[in-house]
Amino acid sequence: MNSISNPIQEHEKVNLGRRRFCQQTLVGAAGLITAPFYSCSTQKSESNQTNILLIVSDDLGLQTGCYGDSIATTPNLDKLAEEGVCFQNAFVTHSSCSPSRSSILTGLYPHQNGQIGLAHLGYAMHSSFPTMPAILKKAGYTTGIIGKLHVIAPKDIFKFDWGAVSDYSAPNQIITPDTGDMKDTRDVTKVAELAGSFFRKSRSSRLPFFLMVNYIDPHLPFIDQEGGIPPDVLSSQDVEALPFQPPGPQPDLQNVASYYNCVNRIDTGIGLLLEELEKSGLFETTAIIFISDNGPPFPRAKATCLEAGVQIPFIIKWPGCTSSGMASDDFVSTIDLLPTVISGTNINYKLDTPGRSLIEILQGKKPVWRETICTEFTAHAPQEFSPKRAIRNERYKLIHNLLPELENGVAMELYDLEDDPYEFDNLIDQPEYASIQSQLTEQLLQWRIDTDDPLLDEAQLMQLWETHKAMIQ
Repeated sequence: MNSISNPIQEHEKVNLGRRRFCQQTLVGAAGLITAPFYSCSTQKSESNQTNILLIVSDDLGLQTGCYGDSIATTPNLDKLAEEGVCFQNAFVTHSSCSPSRSSILTGLYPHQNGQIGLAHLGYAMHSSFPTMPAILKKAGYTTGIIGKLHVIAPKDIFKFDWGAVSDYSAPNQIITPDTGDMKDTRDVTKVAELAGSFFRKSRSSRLPFFLMVNYIDPHLPFIDQEGGIPPDVLSSQDVEALPFQPPGPQPDLQNVASYYNCVNRIDTGIGLLLEELEKSGLFETTAIIFISDNGPPFPRAKATCLEAGVQIPFIIKWPGCTSSGMASDDFVSTIDLLPTVISGTNINYKLDTPGRSLIEILQGKKPVWRETICTEFTAHAPQEFSPKRAIRNERYKLIHNLLPELENGVAMELYDLEDDPYEFDNLIDQPEYASIQSQLTEQLLQWRIDTDDPLLDEAQLMQLWETHKAMIQ
């Protein structure tokens, strides 16, 4: 094993095996059920269980029509939002691909499961935690994947029944199950064809399915058009700077235009994908979940704890469970996906993770819900190691930089998101915000304690820093 694996080895050492939220066991019908269960679907599949279609875009922020963006052309996502629930305050756990995806699949924060950086650079989960596809497979589901997985575990816990992922050095590629040919997931027509094949196989098997479809767009490098999609290509004259981008010299607007071209291509792909689902006859019995793994690949977005990096589109259409055009302002996180899938599919499962099922919200109910949301960042690549933890409530956001020397000596950041939604004015230590600062600091610390954050231990934090410094020398 070469030196790039050091973050895995060292993080295994500093993560002392505390597993408060990590005890998960599949149990029989007579077993103990600790998660609440809700019968949502009025129309079941032939197996009497709801199918799950999880669609993940790569590096997509709120630049879609249904989230109020006037430049993006996203009629298919807009329609999905009109037919389901569009979550207005949805967040990833960590604004980097691999850590974020580890939370989607395990229901755990990256500081709990160990995937604190990019998989193709040597970071990995420090234990073989149960994952969404593995849990569903044990419950009798046919499982499939198209495109990027980008999470590594000590054992093979991502063995899908159908589909294949590429080598981690080329995470945007897929291997077609029938021919073994490599395809780029920017070819959204091919992605839809592959998904259609999976849907038909599932229909023939009479088993429920879980399919994870991963689009590489709008991840860098931006490609304006692939296979004639999108048909109308935007140029720099059609766009303006994104509002979260740094003040000062005008950013490269052609990059912004290219980003939007990638967004528009995703939407076309989703339309083709859902057409295949309808043709298979399984549309009415399938829960459709659309999310992104983090915000846009621009400064002050991806690889930060700023809102543009951690806030994502998050849409769910669940059979028989959602009303048309419903929007929710509740704070939700990708750690909520696993408990939602388990409760919504009525799988008997003992679950002890920090997330919550969204089923009651999907049903239009008003459960007592969380008043704050927490996110984190530890690393992206080894040279981008800058551990921080963040919390926000309805109005204010606090970011704690665990190593201030890596952030120009700034230990804490406090933002008023009502007056300063793009976080340009740090209010920390201003007397009039002292009570807010104190409250959020206390709440953030409690979250770190509750979730067993290993970097609460100063010695472990410094050990991890020394490992990263050695790697980039």
